Amino acid sequence: MAAGDQYRRIEPSDMLVFDGENNLVGIRSGKSDSAELRLGAPLTAQQVGALAAVADQATGGGAQIAVEDATLTEFPAEKVLISATGSPCGSPCTISRIRCVTGTSVALTVYDNPAASSGTTLYIGTLSAGAEAVIAAPIRAINGLRAVFASGSFEFHLQQEAA
Repeated sequence: MAAGDQYRRIEPSDMLVFDGENNLVGIRSGKSDSAELRLGAPLTAQQVGALAAVADQATGGGAQIAVEDATLTEFPAEKVLISATGSPCGSPCTISRIRCVTGTSVALTVYDNPAASSGTTLYIGTLSAGAEAVIAAPIRAINGLRAVFASGSFEFHLQQEAA
């Protein structure tokens, strides 16, 4: 356990998400239809076994983990270039990559709110031309995106959700 880590029980309504090749690719919360975490790479059978063992131990034995089949869509589905504060995506979408195209040490904040610079902060960082934001797993925006920065331009690689 690393400093600051928190272990939480897997609720009976939570589901592990598997792709067509039976690789674990994410976790979906049973408490919300929109809360889903996609992993950067599929987990191995050994890692899935370790997750099941932790769940079993946390519940005192007899843990049940629901499984859902899923197919991942390849990123990037779309590249959107913006050169001023604004909304690269006005509806639910997932960001796989953010690249600074122009600018030096440009502070960037991305919110889950296409209309205003408020709401859930999805990303905060400082980038220069040619640099990419470090995104370990795709970031899902429930409402859409608003990118706030003073100068430069950014390329967002995103996938909009079907209506």
